[in-house]
Amino acid sequence: MKILLLGFPDYLSNLISNLEDTPFLLENHVDIMFAESSVSKKRFDFKLINRLKNLTITKIAAKSVLRINLNSYKKKIDSLFHKVDISFIDNYSNVKILKYLGIDNIDKLEEYDFMIVATFGQKIPAKIFNMPKRRTLNIHPSYLPELRGGYPTYVEAYKSSSNSGTTIHYMEDKWDNGAVIIQKRYKVDRNMNNNDRFLLSSKYAAFLLNDLHEKKYNFIPVSQSVNCVSYCHKIIKPKTELKRLQKSDDIQGIVLANYAKHLYPFTYLFYNFSLFSIIEIIKISDTTIIPLKYIEYNVTKVFRLNGTFMLNFYGTFYEIKKFIYKGKLNVY
Repeated sequence: MKILLLGFPDYLSNLISNLEDTPFLLENHVDIMFAESSVSKKRFDFKLINRLKNLTITKIAAKSVLRINLNSYKKKIDSLFHKVDISFIDNYSNVKILKYLGIDNIDKLEEYDFMIVATFGQKIPAKIFNMPKRRTLNIHPSYLPELRGGYPTYVEAYKSSSNSGTTIHYMEDKWDNGAVIIQKRYKVDRNMNNNDRFLLSSKYAAFLLNDLHEKKYNFIPVSQSVNCVSYCHKIIKPKTELKRLQKSDDIQGIVLANYAKHLYPFTYLFYNFSLFSIIEIIKISDTTIIPLKYIEYNVTKVFRLNGTFMLNFYGTFYEIKKFIYKGKLNVY
C-alpha cells in the first residue's frame, strides 16, 4: 500500500513513534506531511476582527506579555511538552517526510491508496479527499459518534471522563460523520488532562492502523448511529481566562482541559501585574485554615497563604499545586 499520513506535528509525531517496528511502517510505502495551519489573508482578517471584538483587557494583556517574552515562553512550553523523536524513520527506505505546501498542492495524490489524516484544522474539499484510490480516512480522538468536533479531549478532560476512544472513519463533507472503519474505546484516569488524553489517542491510533494493516485493509464500513451523536461545542466551549469563568463552571475540569500546548497560557489571570498560569489544583476540604478576610463568595482570585498560592473560586478554595508565575515553573 502507498499511504500518505497528513496531520499536525504533535499528534502525528506521537502516532509515528508508536508505529516504530510495526508491520504498518515496515511493509507499506509511507509518506508523511506535517501540516501547519494556514488560512487566506481575507479569511484571516475576518477572523481577526471577530476575535478582537471578543477580547478582554486581560486577554489583550496576556497576548502582549507572551509576544514580548516570546523566546523565554517558547522555551518554557518546549520544556513542558517534549518534542517526540522520530529520527528512527531515517533507517526506513520506504518512509519519507515530504514538505507540506498546502492541501491544494499535494503532488500525485491519486497515486496513493489512502490519505490518512491525523488532526487537521482545515476543511478538506471532496475533490481532494476523494482523490486517493481508496479515498481518505480521518483519525478522530473520540469514540464516534460521541463528541464530534475539533476538541473532544478538551471536553473529556473537562468532564473528568473515565472513558475515551479513538476512531478511524471515512472523511466526508460534514465534520466527523463518515462511516466508521475501526475504533477503540478505553479506560483512562479521570484526572488525566487534555494533553495526555490527546497523546494517548495517537497511541491507540497507531494500534488501530496496524490492526487495519494486518487485516489487509479488508473492512466493512459502519454508519454512525444518529441516536448517539454529541457535539463538543454543545457541551462546553474552551475557556482559558479565569476572570471570565462562571460559578457554574467546573474549575477543576477547566484546569485539566486547558492544559494543552496550543492553549498556553492555560487557565490564567494576572497576579500582582504578572501573568499567572494555573496547571494543577487540588480542592481544600478543610476550609477552617482559610482566614476570614479571604472568605468571599462572589469572586474568583488567587492569593498567597503561608507561602502557598491558593485559589478562591466563588467561595470554594483550592491549593495551586503547579503553575507558571513570572516565567518560572513552580511545582508543590
